[in-house]
Amino acid sequence: MNRFVSVAVAVLAVGTAAAQKPAATRVDLLDLASGAMVVSATSEYGGAWKATRLVDGGTEAGWCSEGGKAAPNTIVVELAQPFAIKAIAVDNTGAQESGYAGISARQVVVSGSTTSATAGFAEIATIEAAKGGRKEVALAAPATAQWLRFEVRTNWGHAESSATRSSAPGRV
Repeated sequence: MNRFVSVAVAVLAVGTAAAQKPAATRVDLLDLASGAMVVSATSEYGGAWKATRLVDGGTEAGWCSEGGKAAPNTIVVELAQPFAIKAIAVDNTGAQESGYAGISARQVVVSGSTTSATAGFAEIATIEAAKGGRKEVALAAPATAQWLRFEVRTNWGHAESSATRSSAPGRV
């Protein structure tokens, strides 16, 4: 049985350029100010829930797939250059749980590639996101990537939609 999942994802990645010494401060790699841009999304709800909201630096809204779109739903973000990703966070705080119970993304698989936006992806982390909250996961070892793919596989029970923001530590 396919579950319908709409997803709102905000991604925050913390890392340093692969060829440089580690930075002393955390950097939000999934932000327009850091050079991130959305390459593709399986769908988008529109309005305040467009794919570009994933990299806008805010947490009040995010990316949400269109209602009734069967899971999984994915979004691919290109970073300015290859980075060593040290942590990933999924932020469901702006997912409007109070009006749409269970809409928050639940299982999010994050993969990275140094090849292209369409090939060479390897799984970095699988995260069970917090319903209506934020969960950050430190990686056991840094993962180098220039393209990040976020695949939302399930939500917390909403019949047609799921919303979240993913992030990698830096915007703390």
